[in-house]
Amino acid sequence: MTNSTVAPFSEKLMLFHTEAIVSTAIGFYGVGLSVAQRRDIAGHYSKLIAEMGLYAELIF
Repeated sequence: MTNSTVAPFSEKLMLFHTEAIVSTAIGFYGVGLSVAQRRDIAGHYSKLIAEMGLYAELIF
């Protein structure tokens, strides 16, 4: 902890990492959707992908 009031990282860098994490999560859900053999689980993955898309719209 320091008394500094200046952010150590730029907003662009933090936005880049946040975007990378969200994109990776959507990709992992897509992989899960592609291998799901049950319809109910595939439905849940589809719902999660849609929710992550909405989340990405809010933060970007």
